[in-house]
Amino acid sequence: MNGTSGICRMQKYCAAPQCQTSVYFSTTAGQLLALTKQVDIVEWQQVIEAYCKSKPSETTQLHCSMKGYLTPDATMTACGALAETITTMAFAITTGPVSSCSRCLSTGTASCTTVNSNTAYCICYTGWQV
Repeated sequence: MNGTSGICRMQKYCAAPQCQTSVYFSTTAGQLLALTKQVDIVEWQQVIEAYCKSKPSETTQLHCSMKGYLTPDATMTACGALAETITTMAFAITTGPVSSCSRCLSTGTASCTTVNSNTAYCICYTGWQV
């Protein structure tokens, strides 16, 4: 395509990305993991350690990615096998009625309950809200 160019972006003021632990731990990660040492901001490429709340002897390393979020996802850690158990134990919030389960956003939705042909309720994962 002629006349087309890509735009490469950097963080504000060309600063290296930072990861906020509060964002990571506000999701399922907060139910599964805890930090071994309290840290609020993790610098890009820095590694921190977390442990499984249900089994403190199990630890995992979290990395601050170039995109500014901690990886891996909590469900992909040593604690991940416990994620399904925890989310099925505590579905937190149910949305108001929607026309069908296809109207539920896949991100954050644990399940959907169909009441009749044109009424359903999206059930959010714990830590997610409507």
